[in-house]
Amino acid sequence: MKPILILTLQIVLSFAATAQTKPVTTTAFRSYSIATGTRLNAMSDSLTKQRFDINANKTALAATVSGTAVQSADGITTSFSIAHGLPTTPVFAQVQAESDDADNTNILKVTKSSTTLTVFYKVAPPPGNNNLRWNWIARL
Repeated sequence: MKPILILTLQIVLSFAATAQTKPVTTTAFRSYSIATGTRLNAMSDSLTKQRFDINANKTALAATVSGTAVQSADGITTSFSIAHGLPTTPVFAQVQAESDDADNTNILKVTKSSTTLTVFYKVAPPPGNNNLRWNWIARL
């Protein structure tokens, strides 16, 4: 069986079941080569810090993605979009503020679309350079 190439967020695996597990490491830009005989349960993209969980049948799109988003506030804007990279609108999403200016208590709501999670604030966060940091997760 030939190695399998995985590009961006679309994961298609086709290999025989095995109890063997091996770590998979790559420095390639958003592409992954999985060796034959490797059992893959999850992987991370070192560029975006996103984690991809693979479902049990081993032939699926990434079901769960997560990461850290950083943006700058201008003191006026009250909504910020985070690209999630899933192929459809997630059924579950959570965004957690990680910086003081991102302030969980000021978040009004988070909406989901087929391409983004959008964080809406009650009051615009204070202006700053890369002062908004969120950890986020989205699941199909």
